[in-house]
Amino acid sequence: MEHEISPNYKHDKLDDPTHEDLVDVVEDTWRHYVFAPVHVLLDQPHGDIAAMTLLSSYFEAIWSYVSGESSEGKSRVFFKNGFCEVFKADGESCEIAARAIYKNLRCGVAHAGLPNHKVSYSREGILPYISEKIGWVAGYISSPSFNRCQPHTHV
Repeated sequence: MEHEISPNYKHDKLDDPTHEDLVDVVEDTWRHYVFAPVHVLLDQPHGDIAAMTLLSSYFEAIWSYVSGESSEGKSRVFFKNGFCEVFKADGESCEIAARAIYKNLRCGVAHAGLPNHKVSYSREGILPYISEKIGWVAGYISSPSFNRCQPHTHV
């Protein structure tokens, strides 16, 4: 019996892997094991929280892949770095947004099963993101991963 390492690849893909082979496997696993089920959840009237739960690990995982290190004991830093990497942003605004989303969304769903009470969301469109530290952040948060659930926090 041959085992898959992802929906489209068998173990031989990693016998003598190139960087491209590793990226192929990571992309394939995320695309089929996480993003495809998220689309199904978001097609449900109340699937938003479950979708956010699945997606909340994405940024930490991305930085783990980029850095080649384990995030064990460093999840907050890895989440922030991955968030800023995905959004191709740097600077204080990105770090403030990443910290707020980590604290209120990611930690909420990881530790309590639901986002923190400061998280709300809407299917009505992109909503402004409000940071506890600086008030309104210039711009809006959107990404291919989060564009349908639009997480934002408020004070």
